[in-house]
Formats: sequence, structure tokens, C-alpha cells
Amino acid sequence: MMKNPYQKAYEDNRIFSASRGELIVMLYEGAIRFNEKAIENMHFKTYDKVNHFISRSLDIIVELKTSLNLEAGGEIARNLDALYDYLLERLRIANKDKDKKIIEETNKILSELLSAWKTITQKDFSTSSHKTPSTKLDGLSLKG
Repeated sequence: MMKNPYQKAYEDNRIFSASRGELIVMLYEGAIRFNEKAIENMHFKTYDKVNHFISRSLDIIVELKTSLNLEAGGEIARNLDALYDYLLERLRIANKDKDKKIIEETNKILSELLSAWKTITQKDFSTSSHKTPSTKLDGLSLKG
């Protein structure tokens, strides 16, 4: 189904004007949404769509993983890297076995990460006098 051109323009503008922290929030939201669509399609046994949506979620997690700066990010970045590896492995198994519970498990983890990033970006935005947040956590720098 083709998107409304005005909706596409709005989404493009939202992405291009977002800070890095806000982009991370959008990525988590996207992965969760794709996982939910995969679960929904399991009910209908449309496994080609399940595979498609899990693949989209995997792509997002790979993007989050490759964007980590392990040197500058210290322990936080290393922990996120390990967590992303875990999520990738669990989603691959969920896709192979068509296991709804594993997808729900990964969404629980992604939801917790989403909540943390929302808190970070909201706190940073409220303490900043300009639109673009800048957050530093033990060398993990997000500066938009």
C-alpha cells in the first residue's frame, strides 16, 4: 500500500530534524512495531510476512549495534553491544521457529531500552536552551 505523500513528507521532516537521541528512540519504536506486526501475522500464519517484519527488526538492531562507539562509550556501549547480540540471536531463533514468546521477550527488552532513551532525551531537552539535545554518559556521547 502506497503512503500518503503528505504523511511521507511529515515522516521525512521528523527524521531529518531529530537529534541523535530522538533517532535512537525512533529506531527502538520501529523495532518494537515490526515485532508486533510479526506476532500479528503469526496468528494468520502468513509466515512470509512474519519473516519480513522480523528481518526489518533485525536490520534496526544491526543499525543500533553498528552505531555504537565501543571505545568512547566504555562499559555502557559494551553492555549494549552484548545486549544487541543477544536480541539478534533471539530474533533469529524466533524467526526460524516462529516462536511468538521469544519475540515478546525481545520486545520487553526493547521497551525497557526505549523507556530509558525517552527519559534521557526528555531530560536533556528540558535542560537545554536549544532544540538539539546533547547527552553524555560515561563516554557515550549523543550530540545532535
